[in-house]
Amino acid sequence: MRAAGLRVTGALRRAVARSRQGATDPTLWPRHSDHEVRSAALVEQVCVRLRVPGDCRDLAAMAAREHGESLKIGEMQPGTVLELFERCDALRRPERFALFLDVCEADFRGRLGHQDDIFVHRAGWERALLARAR
Repeated sequence: MRAAGLRVTGALRRAVARSRQGATDPTLWPRHSDHEVRSAALVEQVCVRLRVPGDCRDLAAMAAREHGESLKIGEMQPGTVLELFERCDALRRPERFALFLDVCEADFRGRLGHQDDIFVHRAGWERALLARAR
């Protein structure tokens, strides 16, 4: 995974790496059913075993659970967007939600051949969060 060119902290690097841990078995491709559920469970196990700091563990688990949803902002109804904000505690902790978007962008751009792609979904999430905060 390439996170080069993004504002990357040590916690963010670990969160990105952990969020990809539940990658789907290649024999099941192109389907990815329950990918996020498996990823979140693996993230929790690895973080406990490695004694990862709580803030990093929480960010990694959130990214594992929700990164697929981050790509759907243009399709979501307002109520669904609000539900994701609530699951991510985005209204109370917008700085952590910004880190979540950084993880999602690194995941998005970390696929072979996509390192220079623009993560257009960030702007939609930022607009929605700003509108909700008003």
